[in-house]
Amino acid sequence: MFSKTKKNMNSIEILIKLLLLTSNKAKRSIYFLAITSFFTAFFESLIVIFIVPIISILTNNSSTNSENTFAKTLLEIFNLNFENESYIFIFGILILLVVILRILNLRITMFSSASIGTELSLLCFKKIIRQDYCFHEQNNSSEVISSLNYDSNKVE
Repeated sequence: MFSKTKKNMNSIEILIKLLLLTSNKAKRSIYFLAITSFFTAFFESLIVIFIVPIISILTNNSSTNSENTFAKTLLEIFNLNFENESYIFIFGILILLVVILRILNLRITMFSSASIGTELSLLCFKKIIRQDYCFHEQNNSSEVISSLNYDSNKVE
C-alpha cells in the first residue's frame, strides 16, 4: 500500500528529515533543547570536578585537596582563589543550576515532542484525506490506519 522498503537510518538522518518536515517553531525548540542539553552536560562535568575538593573539605582531609590538581588548574586558569566555604557555595550553586537546567530540558522535551507529534500527525492526515476518491474507495480505512501505525514504528 505505502512504502514497503525499510531503509536503515541513523539518528542524524532521522533528525534531518524531522527538521525538514517541521515548522520553524519546532525547529527553534529543537535547537534550544540542544543548547540547554550542552550547558547541562557542561555544568554536570563541573560538579564532578568539584566533588573531590568538597569531600576533602567535609572530611577535613587536606591531603586530598592538594591532590586534585585538575580542579586547582581550572581555578588558576580563571584566576580564582577560593577558601573552603567558597568551594561549598560554588558546589551548591552548580547543583542548583543543574537542577534548573534539567527541569527546563524536561519541559522543552515534553512540549517539543508533543508539538512535533501533532504536526506529523496533521501532515499524515492531510496527505491521506487529500487522496482522490478512487484511493478511498479501493482501500479500507482500517488498513490505512494499520499501515500508518506500522510505518511510523519502523523508524528506528
